[in-house]
Amino acid sequence: MPSTILGEHALTIPSGTTAQRPTGEAGLIRHNTTSGLLEFWDGDNLAWVGVGEYQASGGTENTFSISSTSYKGHKYTSSGVYQVVSGAKDVQLLLVAGGGPGGADNAGGGGAGGLVYNSSVGTSTGNYTITIGGGGALSGVSTGGDGGSASNGANSTALGYTAIGGGIGDSAGSGPNNTSGGSGGGGAGAEPPGKGGSSGTSGQGNPGGNGYGPPDGGGGGGGGAGQSGAVGGSSTGGAGGNGLSYNMDGTSRYYAGGGRGGNNNSVNTTTSGSQGGGGGVSGGDGQNGSANTGGGGGGSANPYGVGNNAGGSGICIITYQTV
Repeated sequence: MPSTILGEHALTIPSGTTAQRPTGEAGLIRHNTTSGLLEFWDGDNLAWVGVGEYQASGGTENTFSISSTSYKGHKYTSSGVYQVVSGAKDVQLLLVAGGGPGGADNAGGGGAGGLVYNSSVGTSTGNYTITIGGGGALSGVSTGGDGGSASNGANSTALGYTAIGGGIGDSAGSGPNNTSGGSGGGGAGAEPPGKGGSSGTSGQGNPGGNGYGPPDGGGGGGGGAGQSGAVGGSSTGGAGGNGLSYNMDGTSRYYAGGGRGGNNNSVNTTTSGSQGGGGGVSGGDGQNGSANTGGGGGGSANPYGVGNNAGGSGICIITYQTV
């Protein structure tokens, strides 16, 4: 439609769908019948921009489609800022805290970082600080799982929400005890009568599994966002609790799986973790939780237990529908 002056009161301008946009040139303005917005060609960013259109930046940005609907995503694997330049919109938020570490010696698996998902979070012009929590770690454990120290996974925060860091997996002997968190750490095995798992945070995660008692009991699995950690077996570690799957970038992925419990030292098998959680390895250190999933670290069979049983770091993903 060409431009038309209607008396002294209005001016009609060219209009058409998003697909009918002409090649951009300085000074062009049109009515977009798909979005219902007046739009102009932004010569600085070389893009059509709707007047009052929602524009945001920050993190690793991508565009994708799900069932023919277009979205834009902002992924944060480290702390940063989400900047809304113009407009207001409800966005989807996935926020995961750092996972907890697995313990040492017939140890419990680490609890997954707490997971927060909200399909409609209001945002408007301004800057929003995004904090990504790191995974917890175990250190300084002596033979038999004694001594040492450990820390829960760190919290993640975004858009007014806080995901709680995952709990520590239990160590046999006098090593660091399991703790509650976003999801709780599993209890150590081979400790009479088998130590209990710790609790998770309501709405964010689940409890860790109990350890199995003497003489050769395995540690309980760390809790995950989707389910509790499993109880340890007579000579095997319990499975970590499942994580939850979300499609936030065009591909469905699991987040916040619990770490598997450590096996008894005499059993030479390796057991994998669960959807982001680390595995528990017999006769050696556990496996780290996967980075940027908030997975719990695997419990170690190694009496020293110092190595690859750290929790995975957290993540934040913000997405919203585009025209």
